[in-house]
This record gives sequence, C-alpha cells and structure tokens, in this order.
Amino acid sequence: MQVLNSQPPSMDWYVYRNDSSNLTVILRNEKNEAMDLTNWEFSGAVRETPKDENVITNLDITLNTDTLSIKLDTENLNKINYFDIQATNDAENKVTTILKGIIYVEEDVTR
Repeated sequence: MQVLNSQPPSMDWYVYRNDSSNLTVILRNEKNEAMDLTNWEFSGAVRETPKDENVITNLDITLNTDTLSIKLDTENLNKINYFDIQATNDAENKVTTILKGIIYVEEDVTR
C-alpha cells in the first residue's frame, strides 16, 4: 500500500528576541538537482495561531536559483508562533505550501 502525503514538511524554529534570525531553504528534487523555479513567487507569514486573522509579521523571502533566504523580525513575536511558506505560480495556476512550523522565542537579557 502506498500513502500519498500532501502535507508540507514541518520544523521548529528557535529564535532569540531582537536578534537577527535567518533561515536558508534549498529546494531540490528527488535526484538532488536544482528545481526549476521559473514563475514561482514565495511568501510567508507568522501568526499567533494558524487560524488567527492577524499577521504578526511577514517573512522576508529572497529567491536565488534554488535557495530561499528567509529573514525574520523577532521583535514583536509571541513566545510561541506559527509560520508557513507558500509558493505561487500564476502561470500554471498552482499554489503549494513548502514548509510550515512553529517559532519559539526566548527573551533576550541584554536590551
């Protein structure tokens, strides 16, 4: 029996309040080859809960060939936050979430 899994991979992201926090995601196929990301745009948001209407902050995402560089502003985050990164291809009328997870914030001491 084969199982189809359409859910994006999930990760825990631990950050320190007010520190620069960057994440790099490399998008490769099953042969470890660079994926063709022509016409794809990437966006991401952080919310207190997945169903919350209010966005705490948006992720700053830059695409370079097959690598996403993601910057996160930790200043206004709660102790626990939810995020995901969505890819949209208008030319092919496709939307897919490539990564989801929880952001845990530890408070800084030096302010």
